[in-house]
Amino acid sequence: MTVARRIAKNTLFIFTSGLISKAIGVALIVYAVRILGPSDFGVYTLITTVVFFFSFFIDLGITPMAIRELARDREKIEHLFNHILTLRLSLALLLYPALILAVNLLGYDDRIKALIYLMAVAFILTAFSGSFKILYFSMEKMQVPSVIEVLVSFISSSAGILILYLGYGLTGLVLVVLTGNALGALISGIWVRRFVMKYSFSFNRVIWTDLLRQALPFGMIAFLNGINRHISIILLSKLSGPFPRDIAIGYYSPAQKMASSLIPLVRSLRVASLPTISGNIDKKKVVQKILEKTTQFSLICVSIPLLIAALFFSHDLMTFAFGSAFSESSPAFRILGVAFAIQAFNTPAISTLSATKDIYKFVPWATLSILITIVFCIVLIPVMSFKGVAIAVLIGNLFRAMSVQLLLRKIMGIRIFIPARYMKGFVILLFISLLSFVINSFDVHFLYRIFTVLLVYILCVLILYRTQIGEFRSLLKAGI
Repeated sequence: MTVARRIAKNTLFIFTSGLISKAIGVALIVYAVRILGPSDFGVYTLITTVVFFFSFFIDLGITPMAIRELARDREKIEHLFNHILTLRLSLALLLYPALILAVNLLGYDDRIKALIYLMAVAFILTAFSGSFKILYFSMEKMQVPSVIEVLVSFISSSAGILILYLGYGLTGLVLVVLTGNALGALISGIWVRRFVMKYSFSFNRVIWTDLLRQALPFGMIAFLNGINRHISIILLSKLSGPFPRDIAIGYYSPAQKMASSLIPLVRSLRVASLPTISGNIDKKKVVQKILEKTTQFSLICVSIPLLIAALFFSHDLMTFAFGSAFSESSPAFRILGVAFAIQAFNTPAISTLSATKDIYKFVPWATLSILITIVFCIVLIPVMSFKGVAIAVLIGNLFRAMSVQLLLRKIMGIRIFIPARYMKGFVILLFISLLSFVINSFDVHFLYRIFTVLLVYILCVLILYRTQIGEFRSLLKAGI
């Protein structure tokens, strides 16, 4: 199977499962926002944000590094995987007491602390099940983890909606997450041990030290990416502004989730292409072709739709999805939509950098971009609350995008942002923007307007990208 066919096949499974899982998850979030309201949903967002930082230290960048290394040396895959599995679990168990200490130092109330402790246990279980996903991805066998992801997402989200409907509120929702992660760990562990590999727990100080050394650059970048998404919640919970802190988080979080809803589709390409890029990293033409294809995909499937939705339908989308109480969130969604559209376009370039040994060179730039975001958050939150955070995220994403393009050209001699190569996409963006502006002047229902724009957009893509679509379809048929 050729390089392109493997990526097409792998992307199909990851993309499809990611799309289904995301749709299921969005249904839960939309219902949760309506039931919990701005205050309690703000608390839920704060809980998941604090636990994110715990989950980062569980992984420390091991996931992308492990996919790369396991893909490069298939003969030693079982031996290396046993160490990766044990290392991730050990980090999770060792860091749990540190989480308890940190939460107490932050001074949150007893209810929030208890819910954070429960959510952290759920993430420990994810450290176990997520290790098997690493194994499958490194072997470029995406079917099983994709099916399990959809299954667990469906069961967990359905249970979450039921629990909220029965009136168990925020505590019930956290317990559902814990139960769902336990189910995912159980299914994954049994399946892998029976059908894939008789894994075991292994310890070797030299191997663990080497793994952590290689993972550190990935970990730093993942941490900075995570801060870019989550530090705003922490800052909103600690800095006073025009809105009460929990309400500010409650208004900001739905806008952020709406704006980032399509980002997992781009990450599916990143995960699917990483093993193949790693195996062909010395072949510049192959890498450049993969990068161009994935960037085109990101532009057409994520960046342009997100820009149109944010710039022309922000108020309609926020109130339709979350209710009229969240009309305050629409300006934040408008800004964050642009920010995440830039991030989506930039994601394939970051994936390519991740496959090189020079990934550490991106760490200072990523650090600087997050510092820029934090500084603008500190300045703008007291004046603009969550809207100021959205502006800070946009500025940080712009700086990060420019730095990635610069590094990619310097390290690999590859230029990705060549306007002529994306002229079709820019033409479609301009045309659909004009159409959206005109159609919004008519007094018709929101669903009619957005359906019309979506239909015209799909037709434009089919007409202008018919050659690329045909190539992609043939690759999928040949690869499966």
